[in-house]
Amino acid sequence: MSEPRDWTDEEIEHVFLESGDPTVRDLFLFVKQHSFDGQFQSGAVKALATFNFYVRVRLVNGTVGPRVALEYRGGESKVRLFLNWDRKYLVPESALAAYREDLRELLGGAVDLSVPEPGVPLDVLRDKLDAFERVFLTFRDAVESAAG
Repeated sequence: MSEPRDWTDEEIEHVFLESGDPTVRDLFLFVKQHSFDGQFQSGAVKALATFNFYVRVRLVNGTVGPRVALEYRGGESKVRLFLNWDRKYLVPESALAAYREDLRELLGGAVDLSVPEPGVPLDVLRDKLDAFERVFLTFRDAVESAAG
């Protein structure tokens, strides 16, 4: 495994745009276009090129900022979703319930949505990427609307 290091946005973009997997490439392009403030990485040191989808959210203390809702680490066979929008975030329960239901309808039994950070296999996303992106944007819009 590679040593953890800082990755520039350009390096991450190169890795994923040159990916031999069109699902990874297309998901990266979606994230780059729709993630909050165009941010697609944390800036933390990491061994693998990684991209994240950020959503603008209001914290209980009243501040507003980005929160990771999806992560993909280069070379992995799955995308990780973050469903643990716990009490420190002001996310309407109805939005989270609708998001889980939309994911359940789209992904069926392929993903365990009862866990806080389920992995969605790339093989499952391949033929459902457009619908997955629509579900994701609906949830993002609901969360950002509540953030004010």
